[in-house]
Amino acid sequence: TIRLINYETIPESLRKTWKSWYKPCGSFRLLTPFILPKEGITQAIYADSDVIWTRPVDELWKKLDDFSASNVMGSTPTAPLVDKLTQQKEGGIKSYYDKNDKYILDTLHRGTYQINTGVLLMDFTKMLDTPWSTPKTSDHLHGNQEIGGYSPDLLLKFYEKYSSVAEHDQKLMNYVFHYNPELLYALPCEFNWKTDYCMPEKAHLQCKTATGEDGQGKGPIAIHGTTSAFYSTDHPVLKILFRVFKEFDWMTEDNEVKNEDLAGNLESAVSQSRYDQSYCAKKMKFVVEALRESSKNAKEYRKKVAASKKYKRRGRS
Repeated sequence: TIRLINYETIPESLRKTWKSWYKPCGSFRLLTPFILPKEGITQAIYADSDVIWTRPVDELWKKLDDFSASNVMGSTPTAPLVDKLTQQKEGGIKSYYDKNDKYILDTLHRGTYQINTGVLLMDFTKMLDTPWSTPKTSDHLHGNQEIGGYSPDLLLKFYEKYSSVAEHDQKLMNYVFHYNPELLYALPCEFNWKTDYCMPEKAHLQCKTATGEDGQGKGPIAIHGTTSAFYSTDHPVLKILFRVFKEFDWMTEDNEVKNEDLAGNLESAVSQSRYDQSYCAKKMKFVVEALRESSKNAKEYRKKVAASKKYKRRGRS
């Protein structure tokens, strides 16, 4: 269903700015909690247009069950969180945390982090009903008032303070959750496997929930082509991944399902390219395995659906 996204909840003086903030309509995801509940939708998944799902999106939806009583939204840290910190190390972090408001303090004692909002899991009812803290004044000594629910007033208070340094809504949300860390559920990195994980210069970033501690993981669930990776010559293997998805026939007839091989198509395309020995190409083995398992499950489901349709047709004849 296509629904109109408007900016009527934002003051008229700011509507033009917000509509073009970072990119055209790039800030609309901030407004979905005001719009979708009117359509009877209380929970939702948001994903950027440059996200490819390689494992069932259902796995993300199930994460709603892991939300604590205070969690209202799930988002993925820009880098995987470490194991639980020692009290001494965490104490050192907390000593400067309050004045470094672009970071979020993990409530499970794993340090500080920032989020990438390319994939979001939202509970609108809790977002709208839960009290939120506003930012402190520029001297960090005053403020922190409470607003009774996610609202335009809340967003505008943060925008008024941080618009000069938050060039897009993702940065604004990092500031929002700095003051409201208990409301955020940190999703594992497999739900937002970014371009960074395919770059050799960032080899220190390892998404172990996707690759496994022993290299036997199930692969990423959602691949996020940040920095225009699916179109850029700077990331040729991810560009190949996008091409394979784009060229795949998603409208295959039921009797031809057995011939579908999206995982094989990707494996073949990468191995036949001149980038087959690259760092990113080696990471693709996890993507291939994820697609292979997803395709297997999808084929079994479509066979059941086809058999059911056939049975119903016979019943009517």
